[in-house]
Amino acid sequence: METLNFKTLKKQFCPIVLPDEKGTKVLLTTPNKSLLEEFIDLTSSLSEAKTGKEVTQDLYKLTTKIFNLNINKLKFTRSQIESMFDLEDVYMFMSHYATFISEITNSKN
Repeated sequence: METLNFKTLKKQFCPIVLPDEKGTKVLLTTPNKSLLEEFIDLTSSLSEAKTGKEVTQDLYKLTTKIFNLNINKLKFTRSQIESMFDLEDVYMFMSHYATFISEITNSKN
């Protein structure tokens, strides 16, 4: 049997181009367990048509956490994410990231 070497394992990334002047490309990694659970909980809340200030805050908070999972080693604050993306952008991003996670979990190893 071949050795599974996590140091040389090829991982998939979610490429995102930021709406800045440079068109900065950020490569996002897959979430860890706790962030995945937070993502699932929040997307479940959204599918139940829950809205309001708390859900909006949670959306931006989670988006910030996900954007900080980048291999570019860029750091984002919630304030930066809020000024960069309007609510529609955040919803589109969450949908895109959900597709990315789904592709990873459905892919053959």
